[in-house]
Amino acid sequence: MPALALFAALALAGCGDKAPNGLPDPPQGSCVLDSAGILSDEAEGYVNGVTSQLSGSCGAQIAVITVNGAPSALADFTADVFNYWGVGDAEKDNGVVLVLDVSGGGDYHCTQGKGLEKTLPTAVISTILQQQLEPGFAAGDYDGGVRNTVDALAGELAGIYGVDLAAAPSGGVGFHPDAAAAKRQDKQVTGSFGTLLVIFVLLTVIFVLAAVMTPRRRYRARGFWGPPRPPRPPRPCPARNWC
Repeated sequence: MPALALFAALALAGCGDKAPNGLPDPPQGSCVLDSAGILSDEAEGYVNGVTSQLSGSCGAQIAVITVNGAPSALADFTADVFNYWGVGDAEKDNGVVLVLDVSGGGDYHCTQGKGLEKTLPTAVISTILQQQLEPGFAAGDYDGGVRNTVDALAGELAGIYGVDLAAAPSGGVGFHPDAAAAKRQDKQVTGSFGTLLVIFVLLTVIFVLAAVMTPRRRYRARGFWGPPRPPRPPRPCPARNWC
């Protein structure tokens, strides 16, 4: 049983929600955080308008972040921001985060929620980035690249949910980090309970198999049947001739 207690402790150790490490707080009333200072107010307003239409019609949201050097690998940073900010509807998990890093040679990354992995797969996003973002990014036209990319992503999302963005109501552009954190906590608790259950079942199976497969020594009692045997007469010694 000490092994079971050890596995339980290890599983429960991952239940806490880790504090963000070097992640920016979500902006208030905007879906754009231009930390690198490369986007115009018009571009930011355009992205906010598109996201507002998406949010009001299907709950999807597009967040755009610019940085001058990410604190971690860009793919990891993008995923961490996505989870910390709570982009998109909490139940549908249909947010999209686009990060532009202008440090060094420059790079960008885009990630989507699990609710969009099949309908807006990574291959489609990569094509959009290559066709819509890369030309403007390479030329330093960040406004144009971001607008074109957001347009293409919004078109894909509108098609997925069958909505008309031109007629869509405004839904606001604020994110829900508290709701996202609560959702992640629920998933972690559920996952930890499932992990403990699996560990318990595995240990039970191991104990049963060990008990069945361990060889047992068999002791056979010696029994005597019938009356006692009479003593045998002594054998005569054969005559030996010595020559």
